[in-house]
Amino acid sequence: MARLKRDFPQLAIVLNGGLRDHGTALAQLAQLDGVMIGREACENPWMLAEVDERYFGEPAPCASREEAIEAMRPYLLREAAIGEPVRAVLRPMLGLFNGLPGARGWRRALSDPALLAAEGPRTLDLALRAMRASRVRTAELQ
Repeated sequence: MARLKRDFPQLAIVLNGGLRDHGTALAQLAQLDGVMIGREACENPWMLAEVDERYFGEPAPCASREEAIEAMRPYLLREAAIGEPVRAVLRPMLGLFNGLPGARGWRRALSDPALLAAEGPRTLDLALRAMRASRVRTAELQ
């Protein structure tokens, strides 16, 4: 792609996909006009917490995953109040704890149709509780 950009500098050349980390994305940005981080952002949305600082020199909007959850709460409540399915609002958060103890409990709670139907927006709190309980059990086993 870098060669394509050199051959046609007037074109906007943007790498779409295949990027799994910020280091690779930044290296590509040195040669191209833009990059898109898609699948990795879906599987590991916390990686987006570094975007403001790494790419724009601005502080991250949230210092922790729990802070991001609290920032999401008003949006969840607003969307649920107008009839948006809670599952649709919470789905982008499924991978928030990817690779960490408690991630499975978090994902299970957020994707449980019966729980979502019965609890609605409260599912967010139940998922957080499930994640924390799973972390405690994991720590006890070690």
